[in-house]
Amino acid sequence: SKPFGTLLSNSGSPSDPSGMVHIVMIQARGLIPSDVGSTINSFCKVSLGSKKRKSKIISESLNPKWREGLDLPWFKGQDDFIEIFIHDFKEGGEKSDQVGRAFINLRELEQEVSHNLWIPIKDRLEGFTSYESHESIILGDNSESLLNIEREGEMNVIVTISGLADTNVEVSRPEYEDELKERFALSNTFSTLGDVGHLQVKVVRAEGISPEYVWKRNPFTVLQVGNSRVQTNSSKGTVVPEWNKTFQFDITDVYEVLEVIVFDDNGDFNYEFLGKIQIPLLNIENGKERWYRLKDQTLRNTAKGETPRILLEMKFCFNIIRASSCVFKPKPIKYEENYSNKFEFSKFKLNAQRVKKVKANVYTQKQKIMDIFEWRDPFISFCALIIISAVVWNFSSWMIPLSVVLVLTVQIVQPVQSSSPSISRPASVEEEEITEETTDQVDGEKTMMETIDRLQQRALWMQEGMGNLANAMESLENVFNFTVPCISWFLYILFMAVTILLYFVPLRVLVLVWVINRFRKGLLKNRRTNNKLENFLSRVPDNEELKNYEELVCTGESNYKSLFRLRRRATKDSNII
Repeated sequence: SKPFGTLLSNSGSPSDPSGMVHIVMIQARGLIPSDVGSTINSFCKVSLGSKKRKSKIISESLNPKWREGLDLPWFKGQDDFIEIFIHDFKEGGEKSDQVGRAFINLRELEQEVSHNLWIPIKDRLEGFTSYESHESIILGDNSESLLNIEREGEMNVIVTISGLADTNVEVSRPEYEDELKERFALSNTFSTLGDVGHLQVKVVRAEGISPEYVWKRNPFTVLQVGNSRVQTNSSKGTVVPEWNKTFQFDITDVYEVLEVIVFDDNGDFNYEFLGKIQIPLLNIENGKERWYRLKDQTLRNTAKGETPRILLEMKFCFNIIRASSCVFKPKPIKYEENYSNKFEFSKFKLNAQRVKKVKANVYTQKQKIMDIFEWRDPFISFCALIIISAVVWNFSSWMIPLSVVLVLTVQIVQPVQSSSPSISRPASVEEEEITEETTDQVDGEKTMMETIDRLQQRALWMQEGMGNLANAMESLENVFNFTVPCISWFLYILFMAVTILLYFVPLRVLVLVWVINRFRKGLLKNRRTNNKLENFLSRVPDNEELKNYEELVCTGESNYKSLFRLRRRATKDSNII
C-alpha cells in the first residue's frame, strides 16, 4: 500500500521503480570544520532524483562512523547519480553548514553486487579559515592533506542495486557448474587465495505470512552475507508471494551466516518485519529446494502468521584449503550494525544466567582438582600423584599439543546426536532453555516487590563482578606502569632472581617440588588456601583509586585553537573500520 505522493514523485516516470539502491554510510576521513572549531556534528543528506534520505548525527568527530543503511528507489535512465552532502549540525535551531559533498554514478556499478567504495569528498575546505595570522603560513594554499591521516578527505560507502523486476539470469547450466568446480578445485588452490567460495541462492516463494487488516501485503526478501546485501522485488498485494529470483555471492569466509529476512513494503521505507532465518554457510544442503520456518526477531519463536515459511534452493561450493587459511584471520566487520545499547531486562537476565552458569562450571572443575589434592578419594589422588610426577619429570614441548589432541579425541569418541554435521547443538543449551523456561514461570508467580528485589540482587551481583574484574585488570596494568614504584621494583628484583634460579635449576624440578608439596599439604589436612596473586594485586591501586589520590589544581586559561589541536583531534578516532 503506497502513499499517493510516492506514485507521483517523478512526473512522467513509471509508478514502480526499476529497482532499489541500498547504500551503507560507513565512515568519512578528515573532515574540516566549516567555521572556527575543532570538531563536527556530522550527518549526511543522500538524494537520488527527487527522493532524499538523512543519516543519523555523529557528534564531535572529524572522522565520523555512521554505519547506517539507507534505501532509495531507482528509476533507470532518469536518476542515475547519487548525491551525498555532509553537513555540520548546529544546535539551537541554527542552519547546518555543508562541509563536503560526494557523487556516485550508478551506471558504472554492476547490478546485484555490493560495491565497497572509497569516494573523494569535494568542497571539503570551503569556509575553512585559519585562527591566527601566523597559522595561515602553516595552512598555505588549500592543500587536501592537512590532518595527515590515512584516506583524508574520502568517504567509505557500500552501494548495491537490487530489487530488479525485469532481470533474472539463470546460471544453473552445466558449463557454469564445471566452471565453479574448476575454480575451487584443490589443484587451483594457490591461484587466488582470497576467492574462498561461491554461493547461489534461489528465492522461490513464501507461504503463511500474516495478513494485514487494512491494506494488502507487498512482501519482499532481503538476503545478506557479511556486507553483501541484495533483495527481491516486492510482490504486490499477496500473502503467498512468488519471486523465483536467483542471487550470486562471492564468499571470502565460509564461516559467515546467510541471513534471510522478509519485509512488507509499505512505500514509506519503514518496512514491516514479517520473519527471518539465519543459515550458516556450512549447513547448506546443495541443490535441494527446502522450506524454512520463519522466526521472529529473537530467532527463538515462530513469526506471526499460519506457520510462515520460505522456500529456498541453495548451492554452495568452496575450496577447503583456502577456507582453512582464514581461520586465524580477523573476522570481517559487518558495517551496517543494528545494535541497540538500551537496557533490556530480558537480555540482562539472560546474560546474568550465562555468566552464572560459566562461574558454576569453573567452580565445579576447580572443586574436582581440589578433591584430588586433598585426597578425597585416596586411590584417585595416588594415581594422580604418580601420573603428574611422571609427566612433569619427563615433560617435553610436544606434550602440550598432545593434551589438546587427547581432549578432542575424547569428544570424538563420545557419540554425538546432531542433525547437522557442521554445527552441532550441545545438550547443555537445551538444558539451559529448560532452566530459563522454569525460571520465567517462577518469576511469573512472584509478586512485584519480590521481582524488584530479585532484579536488584542480580544487578548488584553483576555490578560487583564487573567491578572486581576491572579493578584486577587496572591494578595489573599499574604494576607495569610503576604507579607504586616500591611494588614494581620488588617485582623487578623478584623476576631477576627467578630468572637466575631457572638458569641453574631446571623448571621441571621446581614444578615437581610444588606438586609434591601440594599433595603433602592435602595429606596432612593443611587446607588453608592463600591466593598470593590476589594479595599482591590488592596492594596496587586501580585507576579509580588513583583519581581519588590526585590533587586539585587551579584551572588555567584555555589555549587558543590551532591547526595542531585540529590534527590531534582528527587522529583521535581516525582508524579505518
